[in-house]
Amino acid sequence: MPSGGRTLSSAKSKCPGPLEITRFSNIGWEGESGNRQARTRMDAAEQTVIGMTCCLVGVFFLVNSIIFRKLKNVIATFFGVKMRSLGTIKDYTLNNLQVAFGFVFLAVGFLFQMFAHLQGVNPGRVTMVWVVCASIVVIAVVLFLAGKIYSRHTFKKYVRRFFQAHPEAFNRDINITKEIGEFLGIVHTLDTTVEDYLQKVRDALRMPEDDDDDHSQGGGLAPEGGRGRRDLGAFQKR
Repeated sequence: MPSGGRTLSSAKSKCPGPLEITRFSNIGWEGESGNRQARTRMDAAEQTVIGMTCCLVGVFFLVNSIIFRKLKNVIATFFGVKMRSLGTIKDYTLNNLQVAFGFVFLAVGFLFQMFAHLQGVNPGRVTMVWVVCASIVVIAVVLFLAGKIYSRHTFKKYVRRFFQAHPEAFNRDINITKEIGEFLGIVHTLDTTVEDYLQKVRDALRMPEDDDDDHSQGGGLAPEGGRGRRDLGAFQKR
């Protein structure tokens, strides 16, 4: 036989057997399954696009919830003319819902973008990134609590300054007095009368003492003439 020809035995050795065909087919199936999973999983670019879309929707909800006053209403308010309209209150609940929807969409959008960029972080530094993110959240909570305490303190200071400069503006409505007293930390008991509670609020606001003429006029909740002192029983049940 010529030296360039192949023998039958060598040809049989190069033909794949049944086991090899099965192995090759399994490899092909696994590769196709892996490609299918890769196609169904979103990559970083797709997550970024979806996140930005959510942010745009959230911004739309937030901007649409803002109520702008018309110029004619601003001018009328400046000159003391009241122009009441249902347009300012009929969509009050809708505006609150839009604020909530806007916040949710913005949060989801930013989370999508965060996870999209997280895929490019070095695997050995992922833990460090999460620690930094958690620290930022903790700092934000601490700043919020500190700002809340500072704002309450500032508000209390300016309320006292206002009533010290304008004692005639002290509201004798018991509901408003109750709110002011609770804000100032004034405790009332079953034995506390209306007049005593009003005096405690005035003392907490550091207001000047009332003249006797103010009480004799019988305005608001002040005792009228010889009328007896009233207790806070109905007031405490509210």
